[in-house]
Amino acid sequence: MEQILSNRIVDRVLTSLASPLQNWLDAHPMGYWLVSHPLWLVGLVLIALLLLSGLFGAIAQLTQKLWIFVLQAPLSLTRWIFATLFQLFAAVFRWKEDSGKPPENVHRLTEILSRLEVLRQEQDELIQEAKTVLKEMG
Repeated sequence: MEQILSNRIVDRVLTSLASPLQNWLDAHPMGYWLVSHPLWLVGLVLIALLLLSGLFGAIAQLTQKLWIFVLQAPLSLTRWIFATLFQLFAAVFRWKEDSGKPPENVHRLTEILSRLEVLRQEQDELIQEAKTVLKEMG
């Protein structure tokens, strides 16, 4: 009698555990097919694990790059601020130095104008000499 009672208890426990699983398998025929073909199930589980492994690896690399960026951001920002300030001060000091003396282009322009003036005077002298030579001939 004791054995019959324990068998009934075991049957009811197994039925209560298997009933929701059987209902789910009835509602999902693909799941039933996978359960009834264990080699396909093992293959699909291995493929799923491989894909999940790749996904977790990609997430790990993304997290690593994100932390590196977060930790380097203050240093990069500080370097950018100092470089910008250095360029700004260099431009201001260069402007102050250049404002005290005329630009080099102005100096070059005055040289060109003085040479042109010398050449114009020489041209006038040559024209005057040519006129006197023509008067003597004619």
